[in-house]
Amino acid sequence: PDATPPGAGPAFQTALARALADGSPDVLAPPIYGQLQAAASQLPAAGWLRELNLDPRLRIAAAAGTRLVQDRQEQLMARAWEQAGAAREVNTLLRGAQVARELGTLLVERHFGRMPAASLIAVTQPAHARIALDGGTVDGQLKASRVPEAAASGAMLRLTSPQGVIARRARVSQPVDMLAATDRVAMRPAIAPPTGMVSVTGFSSLVMATGLAVAPRPAVAVDALRAQVLTHLDPAGTVLARVRARIEAPASTWTRPDPLAPAVFTPRFTEAMYDGLQQVAPELFLPGAQDLQADGVALLEITPRVIEAYLAGLNHEFSREMLWREFPAPLTGTAFRQFWDVSGQPGDPESLADIPPMSEWDSAPLGGHLRGGGRQLLLLLRGELLRRYPTTTVYAARAAVNGTLDPATRLAPMFRATLPPDLTVVGFALGEEEALAAPGWYFVFEQYPGEPRFGFDDVAVPGVPRTTDALAWAHVPVTGNGHADLSRPLAAAANLQAMWNRDSATTAALTFQQPFRVALHASRLITRSPA
Repeated sequence: PDATPPGAGPAFQTALARALADGSPDVLAPPIYGQLQAAASQLPAAGWLRELNLDPRLRIAAAAGTRLVQDRQEQLMARAWEQAGAAREVNTLLRGAQVARELGTLLVERHFGRMPAASLIAVTQPAHARIALDGGTVDGQLKASRVPEAAASGAMLRLTSPQGVIARRARVSQPVDMLAATDRVAMRPAIAPPTGMVSVTGFSSLVMATGLAVAPRPAVAVDALRAQVLTHLDPAGTVLARVRARIEAPASTWTRPDPLAPAVFTPRFTEAMYDGLQQVAPELFLPGAQDLQADGVALLEITPRVIEAYLAGLNHEFSREMLWREFPAPLTGTAFRQFWDVSGQPGDPESLADIPPMSEWDSAPLGGHLRGGGRQLLLLLRGELLRRYPTTTVYAARAAVNGTLDPATRLAPMFRATLPPDLTVVGFALGEEEALAAPGWYFVFEQYPGEPRFGFDDVAVPGVPRTTDALAWAHVPVTGNGHADLSRPLAAAANLQAMWNRDSATTAALTFQQPFRVALHASRLITRSPA
């Protein structure tokens, strides 16, 4: 019911609040469901935590989640330890990346950052092909310049070092900037050949006569190139990029103040938990569904508060179990966030989770945290249709003004659940008011068009059939074994009789069954009591 019985609610809640507030060590008080996730020592004055723990109906739902964890504690903890092993490997990699980042930062600050531009470019020459710049790489920029490629090599750096043999013989005490020196040589005018030697004056004259000229290559902006190299060697970016390529983690991992800090691990169980509620408290999940007639359809509206209370009980008891077993994880985590089965739905697991982490619920009232704002209608079907034809497409579509459905408003299901022996639940992001508001919504069962069927109708329409769609078994002659007798004529119009037993293609066209579509308007499935 929407409200507690008059007179009983306040007295019960007052006594319950007094028992929950009793912090005496010798008093065994009722549990405060969600207390660990909310990080609260006592019930607040308002909000979901107070509502959950003072409403006996919601406490029953939370107790169902507690009971399920107690029944499955060994399996759940075994899976949690398996997840912890993978998390331990990830955190080992993150700690190693932190060390690499700190050592790399010291190396850049104490050595690379103090080098002259020419020395830095020569030292980093092996990495030039992997350092991307605007429009290419460092290696490509140097090759396109007028500076010889060897001038930026490590061999040239060693050759011109003040500690080298050549520098000591030439009594050079300062490093030589080979980039600037070779650039000056490249721009120096050509020396005229001495008199009496052979020259290629003929070739020079040909070039001038044809107007051809060799385009001068650009100079190297040494200081700008040095700044770009230092930026791309910054360990804060390079180490992080390397780690992100090796670890698959949620996007929020890399937006933390320190993205390489060891991740706080919380076990996560992504399977749907609706079957657990059906197991421990069937009266809370689809009560009366078994009374639905065979091949019947019903439309139900969920109670978001009950689902959230049940998930809160699951997470509350699992946190207590982790505390008891000294599991290395924060007790404020939300291990269970999935009530409905969303397998096969498009989207990432985070966007498909039914509830956000409970630590983010703040003081909002219970029932406002469910995915889609709690606007969920359940289409309940009992029968063999979906078992015999599993590819049947189920969707919702807004009704048009003329009473037909508008295919442009087609709405795919949010989730799907199957309950033995023959119940199927399909959920849609619709509310009751929206489904009934004129012109309303249709709920559609549609045969998959890629699976053609052949045969005749079981029920014949009155009159002589004149189209292939009107043919039924009553119009077809059959043998004693119940098979179509091709030697006798059809009880149909002449145009159909002419197609009978002509060839295989004509027989296929005669027996082809059009794909079916059944659309049920919400007004047929929701009955409102008179005001």
